[in-house]
Amino acid sequence: MHTSTDLILEIVDPNTEKQLPPEEVGEVVVTLFDEAYPLIRLGTGDLSKQISEDCVCGLVMERIEEFMGRIGDAVKVRGLFVHPRQVAEVISGFPELGDFLIEITRENDRDFMRLQG
Repeated sequence: MHTSTDLILEIVDPNTEKQLPPEEVGEVVVTLFDEAYPLIRLGTGDLSKQISEDCVCGLVMERIEEFMGRIGDAVKVRGLFVHPRQVAEVISGFPELGDFLIEITRENDRDFMRLQG
């Protein structure tokens, strides 16, 4: 993925928050100096790495590998982050359900979340 020239993108060690060299996997951290909505070192929770080799398309821009995983247990579903503890809080109101499993899938560019109790 090519990155935008409108932002500062860093790949950092999730534990130390120090910037990592190209080709090392870490958390994507973004700084965007936008008047309406500035973001200063926003940790996205997404894992990726900077790619140092030139792109075959010919563009000379910073690039990162596509999504390689997440930090923590939150998952993005239809553009919103869902935390298991949030689901557990809702389920606690229905003790008859007992243990539960959350299954998140993606089909035809749509996210689906299914709860099995």
